[in-house]
Amino acid sequence: FFDSFDNLFSSTPILIYKHLSGEFFTASAIGMYLACKYNTLEGLPSILQSYPERQLPRPVQYILLYNQYLGKEHSLVLLRKK
Repeated sequence: FFDSFDNLFSSTPILIYKHLSGEFFTASAIGMYLACKYNTLEGLPSILQSYPERQLPRPVQYILLYNQYLGKEHSLVLLRKK
């Protein structure tokens, strides 16, 4: 799944969080929280960046939040800056 996304969004910064939070039913809420806070935070820890060489633009207008569980359940949430 991640290889497919990496091919589709090869120049887009990708942030990851489940290696810190773990996998549970509401884990995507942590991803949504980080996405919503992205423009207001001074900087995100490098541990969240899957590809540190890809520059993280500020501010961003759209963030696509992708979540999957065991390769069976997938969700996509498109967040837009107000």
